[in-house]
Amino acid sequence: MKNITSRIFQIAAISAVTMAATQLQAASTPEFSVAVPFDFIVSGKTLPAGNYKVVAVPTGSGITAFAVRNNSTKHAALMVMAGRAIESKAADGAKVGFSCRAGSCYWHTVAVPGRDTFVGSLPPLSRGEQERMVALDARFITSGR
Repeated sequence: MKNITSRIFQIAAISAVTMAATQLQAASTPEFSVAVPFDFIVSGKTLPAGNYKVVAVPTGSGITAFAVRNNSTKHAALMVMAGRAIESKAADGAKVGFSCRAGSCYWHTVAVPGRDTFVGSLPPLSRGEQERMVALDARFITSGR
């Protein structure tokens, strides 16, 4: 009887610690919403303009990842960030950054409130994109801007 009671207390203690750790993890996982007014690309997937929920995804390997989910369509993509921005300061509010080139915009940075700014890598330019970039540069040079 004493052995069974001891075992029940052990199981209860393990359950309590597990629930507390889960709640702590949930509380410390950054989550915010952002409105994006244009179509953009995340991890090779084109997502439409709209309101998005951004949630940090713990990977266990130290690599930072974010799940990006459209509130209306429920389309989602996983964004793995290459690293932290050099000399990044804790963000006051959630901020995201895009890098647009040759007619496509790529989700490039995520600034997490009270934490770091994370930077993602951009895919290499395709031959067609390179040609469009050269044409745009030539247009700017000839227009004097």
